[in-house]
Amino acid sequence: MLIDLAKSAALVLSLSFLLSFVVRRWHHHELSGQVVSGLLFGAICVVAMMAPIQFAEGIIFDARFVILSVGSFYGGPIVGGISGLVSIAYRLWVGGAGAVVSIGAVTTAICIGLIYRVGCHKYKWPIGPIPFLLFGLVAHLGVILWFFLLPPEIAVMAIKKAALPFLLVFAPATAMFAFILNDIDRRVSIEKSLRKNEARLRLLTDNARDMIYRMSIPEGIFDYVSPASTELTGYSPAEFRSTPHLFANVIHPDWLAYYDYEWNKILRGQTPPSYEYQIVTKSGDVRWLNQRNTFETDDCGNPTAIEAVVSDITKRKLTELELHEAHNLLEKRVHDRTLALSAEVVSHQKTAAQLRKLSSAVEQSSTVIFITDIDGTIEYVNAQFTKSLGYSPDEVIGKNPRILQADDTPRRVYKELWRTVLLGNEWRGELKDRRKDGKLFWAAVSIIPIRNENEDITHFAARHEDITKRKEAERATDEARHAAELANKAKSDLMANMSHELRTPLNAIIGFADTMKQEVFGPIGSKKYREYLGDIYDSGCHLLDVINEILDIAAIEAGALDLHEESISATDVVTSAMRIITQRANDGRVSISSSIAPDLPLIYVDVRRVKQVLLNLLSNAIKFTPPGGGVSVTARVNEDSSIAIVVSDTGVGMDQEGIAMALRKFGQVDSGLDRKHEGTGLGLPLTKGLMEAHGGEFMIESKKGRGTVVTAVIPKERVGRDDALPA
Repeated sequence: MLIDLAKSAALVLSLSFLLSFVVRRWHHHELSGQVVSGLLFGAICVVAMMAPIQFAEGIIFDARFVILSVGSFYGGPIVGGISGLVSIAYRLWVGGAGAVVSIGAVTTAICIGLIYRVGCHKYKWPIGPIPFLLFGLVAHLGVILWFFLLPPEIAVMAIKKAALPFLLVFAPATAMFAFILNDIDRRVSIEKSLRKNEARLRLLTDNARDMIYRMSIPEGIFDYVSPASTELTGYSPAEFRSTPHLFANVIHPDWLAYYDYEWNKILRGQTPPSYEYQIVTKSGDVRWLNQRNTFETDDCGNPTAIEAVVSDITKRKLTELELHEAHNLLEKRVHDRTLALSAEVVSHQKTAAQLRKLSSAVEQSSTVIFITDIDGTIEYVNAQFTKSLGYSPDEVIGKNPRILQADDTPRRVYKELWRTVLLGNEWRGELKDRRKDGKLFWAAVSIIPIRNENEDITHFAARHEDITKRKEAERATDEARHAAELANKAKSDLMANMSHELRTPLNAIIGFADTMKQEVFGPIGSKKYREYLGDIYDSGCHLLDVINEILDIAAIEAGALDLHEESISATDVVTSAMRIITQRANDGRVSISSSIAPDLPLIYVDVRRVKQVLLNLLSNAIKFTPPGGGVSVTARVNEDSSIAIVVSDTGVGMDQEGIAMALRKFGQVDSGLDRKHEGTGLGLPLTKGLMEAHGGEFMIESKKGRGTVVTAVIPKERVGRDDALPA
C-alpha cells in the first residue's frame, strides 16, 4: 500500500508543474487566474482519483487532499471552492460507500488550507519545508478523522492499515507540493524583476570592454553589436549590421577552415559554449579572440539566433605560449627523472593494497581461521577464533591444534587429514571441535597447504565453520520424518480397522433391518416397529455413507485412492446422474433441466467416482434451492479440448467465507435450508478431491441470495481416450 500511495503522490507532484504555465499567463491574484487555477487544481484531483488505491468496496485513497489543501492555501477561497466542487462532483459520480464521507474530508482539507493561508498573511505564520510538513500532517489528520464515519469494520481496518501510510506519504507530498507552488510564485516575481533590469543591462553592454553581439541564424544578420567592436576589430557596429557574415572577412586565413566548421555546427546548434580563434583587424593587426556563445531556439529546438561575448586574449595567448614552451621542457626533465621509479612504486602499491585486502578479509571473516607451520604449530589466529573458541591469541600461538580435538573423533580421521595436506591437497570434512570451556560443537573444516615461490609447502591454512545448528536441524528433521512415518502407519492401520470393524456390523444391521422391513419371515406386528425399522435402516445407510466418505478422503490425502478407469460417453454419465436425482428434485418442488452439447466425446475416468461427483453437486444444488427454484446442468467441450460440466442453481448462495467453509472437511454453511436434510460437511471436500485425483479442476462461484455455479473440468488428457491410461 505504501508504494501505491507514493506512486499516487508522485503523479500529483509531476502534474503540478502545469501550474507554472497558468501562473505565468494568469496571476493567481487576479480573478481570471483564480478561476483557471481552481479548474486546473480540480482537474489534477480527477487525474489522481483515476488511479486510486482501492481499500474496500467503494473506499478509495488518492492524493486529492494534497491538491485541495495546498490549492486553498495557495489560491484562496475561490481556487479552493472551484477545485473542491470539481473533486466532489467526480467522487459522487464514481460512487461507493465512502462517497459521502469523502465530501466531509474534501471540505476539511480546503478549510485547513484556508486557515493556514490566513495565518500566514495576517499573523505571519512561518513558510518553509518544516511548516509545510506540519501543515500536511494537520490537513491529513483532519481527513483521517472522517474515517470514523465509515462502517465500523471498514473504519477500524482503515485506521489500522491505511492511516500511517496515508500520513507518511501524503504529508511529505503536501509539503513538497506547497514548496513547489511557493517556488513557482517566487520565480514569477523574479522574472518581473529581471525585465526591469533588462534596460540596465543594455546600458552595461553598450559600455563593456568586450564586444557583445546578437546574430540571427542562418541569415548571419547582426541584430545588435556593442560599441566595443570598433576597438576590437576596427569595424563599427553600423558596419557589422549592414554587412551579413562580416566575421568571414576578418577571420585569419589560417582559421578560415575552422570558422567554416564552427559555422556549420552553429547552424545545427552544436557549437561549444566557448572557443578561441585569430582575426585580422581592419588595420591589419592580428589578434586572438575568445568567444562565449548562447543560443536561442524555436519550438523544434532549431537555433534561430546566437548571442556572443568576444574578448581580446592576445596578451594572454602570448604568455601561454611562453609558459607552454617552459612547461614542456620541465615536463621532459621530470618524466625522465621519474620514469625509472614509477613502475616500482606502482608495483609496491598494488602489493600493499592486495595484502591489506587479504588481511582484512581474513581478520574480519565470520569463520574461524588459523595458520600453522608445516609441523602444525599455530602461528596466527583471526578474531573469530577468539570469539568462537574462547582462546586468546597468546594462549594458542606456538601450540598444536590438537587442543581443539574432541576425544571421540577416530584417530584415523586425523591421519587421513595429515596424509592429504602433506601431499599438497586440500582436506575437507566435518569434525567435532572443543572450546576452551570444554563444550563441543560441529565444524565444517577445510585445510589447504600454502606454498612459496618454489612451490614448497611452508604453512597450512585451516578454516573451521560452526555447523552445530545445521547438524541439530538435520537430526530434528530425521526425528520428524520418523515420527511422520509412524503416524502415517498408525493412520493406515486405523483406516483398515475402521473399514473392517465398522462397515461389517453396519452391513449386518442394514441387511437385517431390510429383511425385517420386508417381513421375509413373517409379519412384524406393531406399526411402530415398522417405523423404527425404517429409521434403523436409513440411519445405518447414512452412517455407512459417512464412513465411506471419511475413508475416501483419507485415501485421497494419502495418495492411495485407486481409480478404476474405463471409457464412457460423457453424455451417458450426466444423463444417468440426472435420472437418479430427478425424483429428489420433484419431492423438493425444484425444477431441473439440462443442456448437453451434442456429440460429446468419450472420457477415460472412474465412472463410479465421476457419477459420485455429479450426484454430490446435484444433491447440494437441490438441497440449498428453495421450492420453486431451479437447477440446471450443462456439459460442453472447452477450447483446450477439456470437458466442463457445470451445475448451477438459484438457491441461497454463499459469500467467499461460506465457500471456504464448505470446502473444509466437516464444514457446513448455515443457510436456513440445509437443516431440513442431514449433512456431514464432507460432500464438497470429497468431490474436489475426486476431481483432483483425475487431474481435473473444481471451481465454485457464488453470491449470497443469487445462487451458486459449480464447474467440474475433465482434463483434455482424459478426453477421447478409449484404450489406455492418459499420458
